Amino acid sequence: MKKYIFFFFLHLVAFMVIAQEGNKNLTFKEYLGYVDAFHPIARQAAIYELSAREKLREARGGFDPELYHYSDKKEFDDKFYFFHSTTGLKVPLWYGVELNAQYDLANGALLNPENDVPNQGLNTVGIKVSVLQGLFTNQRMADVQQAKVLMNLAKAERQKQVLKLFQKATLAYWEWSAATEIAGVYNSSYQLAQEQFQNTKKLFEQGAKSAFDTLETFTQMQNRLNLLLEYQAKSIEKRNKAANYLWTEEQEPVQIPEGITPETIVGYAYVSSGVDSITSFIDNLKEANPELRGLTYKIQEVEVKQKLQTQYLLPKLDLKYNILNEGFALPGETFQADYFTNNYKWGINFSYPLLIRDARGARNQSILKVESLTLEKDQRYLEITNEINALLQNFVLVSDQITLGADLVENFRRLFEGERTRFFNGESDFFVVNRRELSYLSYQAKLMDLHVKQIEIGTELDVNLGIIPGK
Repeated sequence: MKKYIFFFFLHLVAFMVIAQEGNKNLTFKEYLGYVDAFHPIARQAAIYELSAREKLREARGGFDPELYHYSDKKEFDDKFYFFHSTTGLKVPLWYGVELNAQYDLANGALLNPENDVPNQGLNTVGIKVSVLQGLFTNQRMADVQQAKVLMNLAKAERQKQVLKLFQKATLAYWEWSAATEIAGVYNSSYQLAQEQFQNTKKLFEQGAKSAFDTLETFTQMQNRLNLLLEYQAKSIEKRNKAANYLWTEEQEPVQIPEGITPETIVGYAYVSSGVDSITSFIDNLKEANPELRGLTYKIQEVEVKQKLQTQYLLPKLDLKYNILNEGFALPGETFQADYFTNNYKWGINFSYPLLIRDARGARNQSILKVESLTLEKDQRYLEITNEINALLQNFVLVSDQITLGADLVENFRRLFEGERTRFFNGESDFFVVNRRELSYLSYQAKLMDLHVKQIEIGTELDVNLGIIPGK
């Protein structure tokens, strides 16, 4: 991270300096690197996943061993009644089992007989087992399982946010590039219009051209200047939009200096690995697409809850058995089979609501929720698959249009330059030259729009396939 920060500010300072002296190119790779390192959404997504991990840590705390102690002593009117002290350790296990170790000290003339222990104290080692309800699934286990599912859900949500971020940033960068390219085209057109006006003016002074031709070329020069200013404004707008995704580590927004230019979009072809391997990507779509994965984890979360609620249909039956021994030492040789039947404490707890309407109602709601989420997932899978197929077809069609558009632009350039030569040789009129140039400019702008459209389709395709756009 420190390396990223260093190079980020190094490049930024360099851009500022060079922007004052001339143009500096901000590559697409550098741009995405800054987005990845410092954009708030990218950082928030990571925090969301870390929060889910801490939730899992919290749930696992239900299985932490618990050390406990309490004491009770009574004296009144110079008379000692009793003293009772208990120190112990509880260790909950994964299933409905709990281990317990305890040491008791007690004395006093008025001590409750139930609490009476040997002079050296009484140690107890025991076990508690939930035989029916809670044996294979209980609240502690469900909390951990749900936390694990939520952590996976957080990862899917993080991926979804990152994919959308890179999609928007990629499109913003190339829209800036296209606007800059078109502004450059109209700047060249304006320079040509100035040249044509000066040449026509000289020919008018020589009597070879009329005053109307001079006025026509001057009007064309004004029109090209107006178009140049219009597209320069669009370029500034798109540059500022691209800057929305650039931030510093201190979460301060970064403005792209005026002298910084993007890579040219001319000749750029957006590459999506999903285009060449679409079958394998669709086969793994439910695991790759973050939205579908998120629905899978939501179903799993409800299924964990449903499993726990099914346990509540069973009666509660807890069995407890404790071995008793004087002091801290083990009974040694006396620790034989009959020892367990003479030195023990056991108990049983049983309860069962006769109608169990609350448990049945909660479980049935979970079953319906799973069914609803499953139907939603199936519907979204169908919609996303159809959308991918449509995007893929459009991507191929637009790619073919770009190839054809590049040829058209080249042919219109030749027609325009040839018509200009004919005009200055007196073989054509300015109206035809202007029409040729407008066609040339129009198809150059259309070609830029096709490049942007291809990137827009390609990034949307990648997002649906679970691929980070632009990488």
